[in-house]
Amino acid sequence: MRVPSVVPSLVFAVGLSVAAPSGAQAVDEISSLRLKIFFKIMTYDLNLPADSGNVRIGVLVPRRDTGTDGYRALRGLFANYSGTRVKGKPFEIVELAYDRPQEIPALAAKAGIYSLFVTSSVPASDVAAIVSTANKERLLTFAEAADLVVLGIDAGVEVIDARPRIVINAGAAKASGRALDSALIGLARIIH
Repeated sequence: MRVPSVVPSLVFAVGLSVAAPSGAQAVDEISSLRLKIFFKIMTYDLNLPADSGNVRIGVLVPRRDTGTDGYRALRGLFANYSGTRVKGKPFEIVELAYDRPQEIPALAAKAGIYSLFVTSSVPASDVAAIVSTANKERLLTFAEAADLVVLGIDAGVEVIDARPRIVINAGAAKASGRALDSALIGLARIIH
C-alpha cells in the first residue's frame, strides 16, 4: 500500500466516519484510522530526510504493556502497513520499550529514528521526557491518545462523534523542528 501525499487523500481520510461497532472492533477501527492518519501526517512533514534510507519510526511503549492485548493489536496494525511508503520511502518500525522515562532519550538516540509514535499506554507523567527527547533529536511525535498533544506531543487524532480530527500542537512542532505543510495545518485543530 502506498501512502499518497496529496491533499484530497488526507481530506478523505479525515472525513471518514467511524461506524459504531462495539467493543474490541471499535477500538481496532479507531486505532487503524489513527495509524492511517499518522502515516498521512508524515507525508506533510517538510523535514522528512531526503536520503534513500528507510524512515525509522520508534513505537514508544512502557515495557510492562508490551504483552497486553492492546499493544499486540497495535503491532498487528503496524504489520498491516508493511508495504506502505512515506513519500516513496519504506518505513521501519523500531519498538522502544522502556521501564523509566529517563531511558527514553538514550533509546531514541540509539535507534536513529525520525518519528516517535507514542502509544496510548504511555502515562502523561512521561511526556516531559518525550518532549525533551523530541526537541533534542528533532523527532516528529504522534500520540495515539490525543490528550497528550496538549502536553507537548506534536500531533494526534481525536475522535468526536465518531469523526476523526487531526490535532497539532504548533508550539511543540516548532520546538522539535517540524515544518508542516500549510495544507495539513488548514485541516487540523491547532493548539498553541
